[in-house]
Amino acid sequence: ATLRNLNQKLHQQIRENKEQGLIFPRPLVFRVAVRPDGTIVDYEARNQPAFDYVERTPLPKLKSTGTSTSSATGSEESLAYFKVVFTPKGVPQVSPWRGFR
Repeated sequence: ATLRNLNQKLHQQIRENKEQGLIFPRPLVFRVAVRPDGTIVDYEARNQPAFDYVERTPLPKLKSTGTSTSSATGSEESLAYFKVVFTPKGVPQVSPWRGFR
């Protein structure tokens, strides 16, 4: 249930912050790390178009500044990973990185 809630929250954040009329030559694929509270702590381009057009997506603006994926003790905090795809028409698609189980 938590994964579904985070999936919806991430999708909503992206839709609310994306520019209208975005068009890309090919799908942009990103891996996005999200905290349990919905904060985006990191993202990674997973294909060349994502590298080329990342600045036209809302991800740089949505990433929380000054956050790290590891705590002061060096242990990983609880994160959920999502696959975010911007279609050539700019429509965001969000799903858990390993799918719903």
